[in-house]
Amino acid sequence: MLLTILLTILIFGVIITIHELGHFCAARAFGVNILEFSIGMGPKLASIQRKKPPKPGKIRTLYSIRLLPIGGYVQMEGEEDPVEGENSYSQKRPWQRLIILAAGIFMNLVLGFVILFGIYGFQDYIPTNTVAQFTEDATSSATGLQAEDTILAINGSPVFTETDVAMLLMSAADGKADITVSRNGQRTQLQDVQFPVITNEDGSTAISLDFYLYSRPNHFFNAVEYTAKKFCTLTVMIWRSLGMLVTGQVGINELSGPIGVGQAVGQTLSYGAGGIFLLTAFLTINVGIFNLLPIPALDGCQLLFVLIEMILRRPIPRKYTAVINAVGLVLLFALMIFVSCKDLINLFGG
Repeated sequence: MLLTILLTILIFGVIITIHELGHFCAARAFGVNILEFSIGMGPKLASIQRKKPPKPGKIRTLYSIRLLPIGGYVQMEGEEDPVEGENSYSQKRPWQRLIILAAGIFMNLVLGFVILFGIYGFQDYIPTNTVAQFTEDATSSATGLQAEDTILAINGSPVFTETDVAMLLMSAADGKADITVSRNGQRTQLQDVQFPVITNEDGSTAISLDFYLYSRPNHFFNAVEYTAKKFCTLTVMIWRSLGMLVTGQVGINELSGPIGVGQAVGQTLSYGAGGIFLLTAFLTINVGIFNLLPIPALDGCQLLFVLIEMILRRPIPRKYTAVINAVGLVLLFALMIFVSCKDLINLFGG
């Protein structure tokens, strides 16, 4: 239990630090004064500030660690209220502010890619999307699929890795799927490919995969290619999940907060370090994508404000953006409290 808690805090800490470090470095690159660089939210646990006097026009940054490991922030001069001076965030050009805002998202995505490469870059073999052979009871081979076919898409959704093959086929409850393959160098459409269907104990049905995929020897360029494809797999998976949430295909009860993530960490421990690193990659990509959404108080909404400013050639009045951000912050905290309570109920079997 203690190991799970410590590991969860470490994972959140790394993801948050990388995100805020992106904002910090970009702001520093454009000469913005940074008032505070904080990891965590809420009451301050520890802080440090350089004693050396700053250069003219510059200020000393306060580096702090706060109690709740659920976020962080880089507080910049002129961010909340306009401040005159060349070192003020509010005085920077829109494209510079755009880069500062996007830098945190970018760093989360880069971290995800680096972790994935660390997982797959040193394996002897990596999977492909090419069919090697079929099981004895295969039905897909009798309805169109052939050995040496490279699977490109399933039911119109692109296939990047073997994970996509499994997930997209598993979602076809009737056992049939339209599959796009590359066969002898030609793009071929296969209609209503039939797979064996199994019935679970709860009465639900699922496809049984009746073929095996090739693996190929790994080297640096193969690893980079596969990492990029795996990155796309996770990204598309996250976008699909968000789309299902927005359209009501899944309910808000399916969301998990820090406690739910902690449970996932505990379950993943049985898979070893590889499982933990894969979960961390998924979470940091998730944080990056979530921050792209135009939700008030998140980076995505601030990016939208700057984009509107660039189009209209004048900033949105501060009184409007302040209200939007304040309301968004309240709603986010309310959502976090709701999700945390739900996770606690699930944790203690309520």
